[in-house]
Amino acid sequence: IPLITRDPRPPSRTYRKFQEAFALLDDSPGPSQLCVELGSAPGGNLYKLLESGAKVLSCDRGELHHSISNHPNLTHTRADARTWRPVLKKREKVDWLFGDLALAPSESLKILKAWLDEDLLKGRFLWNFKFIGTQPQVYTETLAQTALLLHK
Repeated sequence: IPLITRDPRPPSRTYRKFQEAFALLDDSPGPSQLCVELGSAPGGNLYKLLESGAKVLSCDRGELHHSISNHPNLTHTRADARTWRPVLKKREKVDWLFGDLALAPSESLKILKAWLDEDLLKGRFLWNFKFIGTQPQVYTETLAQTALLLHK
């Protein structure tokens, strides 16, 4: 995994997880691409997405940091990511979907599955599962369920 240099400007360190993934994929969002981030507050990853020139739709129950909250390429909705869906233009789909939700892995996976089932994506997704305090079998179950979802 490449070393990501700490950038003091974003309001959190979350961006580092996604920057590592971009480096491994040799791909990342660019100008005019449509990105959605679920679980986006306070906005560490949003900061970097906006810096790339992408148009970003964000959903989190929390508030965003003041340094990005009024960015012209950002639309933030304070809502529950389990049920929120963006208002898209006819035939428009999301280029990149990001998930960084403070939910159990099984709940987080349900949200990802719903987005894939609803055919809202045309591009890639990066999903961060939170395994805090979980039993070892949760890791294997989540990986198995994710593999099934990806092979549909």
